[in-house]
Amino acid sequence: MALTGALAALEHLLARHDVTGALRNARDWHAREPGNVLALISLGDALEAHGNIATAARVYGSIIDLFPGRADMRRFAGERLARLNAARDLIIDTYRRAVEDRPDHVTGHRLLAYALLRAGKPADAFT
Repeated sequence: MALTGALAALEHLLARHDVTGALRNARDWHAREPGNVLALISLGDALEAHGNIATAARVYGSIIDLFPGRADMRRFAGERLARLNAARDLIIDTYRRAVEDRPDHVTGHRLLAYALLRAGKPADAFT
């Protein structure tokens, strides 16, 4: 499914390499709707494109704070953090909690195993 709305507009700006415009739009959207996960994703993506990796990681981490009981949102945030190669301990923790909450979701087990491998813990990963 194609993106629509404000997220699509932001991704269009990023595709045109208008990082400044994308960051401005994302900040405005987040200021209007601070609890909107799509606004957070937009802000994180714009910050990432701008090269502000530390702040992008904080934004993606706030998705975990807003939705601590949702394994799908934990996995999503963990994937974004992994893409940034940031907050390795947080990534492992959020994947581990996602597996605990939804052991029937195979994706969580796979993501946790890969995160543990990247952290140099192969025995834990294969367990």
